[in-house]
Amino acid sequence: MPEHALERLLRVTPQDRVAFARRLAALERHLSAFHPTYKMLDIQPTPVETLEKAREIGLEEGLRYVYTGNVPGNKGESTYCWNCRAMLIERRGFMVKNNIVVDSKCPECGSTIDGVEL
Repeated sequence: MPEHALERLLRVTPQDRVAFARRLAALERHLSAFHPTYKMLDIQPTPVETLEKAREIGLEEGLRYVYTGNVPGNKGESTYCWNCRAMLIERRGFMVKNNIVVDSKCPECGSTIDGVEL
């Protein structure tokens, strides 16, 4: 019988679990608004307030990068430093308007910013 990831996680050392949790915290989370189209017209769109609250909870719980999607102009589209909360990458929809990350570091506090080619 195949072993599930959780079963494997339960047999690792406490230090391994902490490292795993820290890595999960550094991964991006995308919370996308639902918009009714085609055959799902009977379902209401996701309220922006719901996405914003979910993002806030994720950040409060230690997730570093939580984004709101399908809500152009919402502050949750952009990337903020996980340490000092400075705006690092300003986005509008799929467009990057400004990126101040240098050598994967926040120019305000020097914290390492997780990501590819930053």
